[in-house]
Amino acid sequence: ARARLGVLIRAAEAHRERTGAYPESLPALAAGSDTLLPFLDPSTGGETGAAVPFYYRLDPSGEFYTLLSAGPDGRPGTPDDILPELTDEELSGTGWRPLE
Repeated sequence: ARARLGVLIRAAEAHRERTGAYPESLPALAAGSDTLLPFLDPSTGGETGAAVPFYYRLDPSGEFYTLLSAGPDGRPGTPDDILPELTDEELSGTGWRPLE
C-alpha cells in the first residue's frame, strides 16, 4: 500500500503540472493519465476480501489533498492508517497533507 500511495502522489503532482490543479477524485486522476494507476488499497478487504479504493480528499481550497490507506479496519483517521512510502524531502513541495 505504501508504495502504491507514492505512485499516486507522483501522479497527482504530475496532474497539477499538466492542468494547474489537483484532481477532484482518484477517477479524475485516472482520466488524465496514460498509465494504469493502482487505485485499490491492498490492505483493505476485511471479511469480504474485496479491496476498496485508497482514501483521497481534495481540500476545499484545492491547494492540498489527503491520500492514504485506511488500513485493515477500513476507516480513515485510525491508528492503522498507512501513509505513503516517500521521504520527507520527496513530500515537501507537494500538496499532500496527513489527515487531520
